[in-house]
Amino acid sequence: MSNDSENNGPWETVTGLWERTKNGAPNEKYLYGKPREGVVINKGDEIFIFNSAQKGGPKAGQPVRFMKIKRKDGTQEVVEL
Repeated sequence: MSNDSENNGPWETVTGLWERTKNGAPNEKYLYGKPREGVVINKGDEIFIFNSAQKGGPKAGQPVRFMKIKRKDGTQEVVEL
């Protein structure tokens, strides 16, 4: 996950989200994303979905939204092996 500098602690980008439509039901849209790494969400962490900030909107094949995590205490994720 990538860290984004922010005043209140790091934002970690979990994945980009692409908009898809259900086959046979063009009015049913959903968001799809696939993290490249394992994700740990701890108690107290906040999850946000942001629209793409790309000027003119996202182009074909690019994510329309991004899922990010704001850690409660500003620490990095802890992964237990």
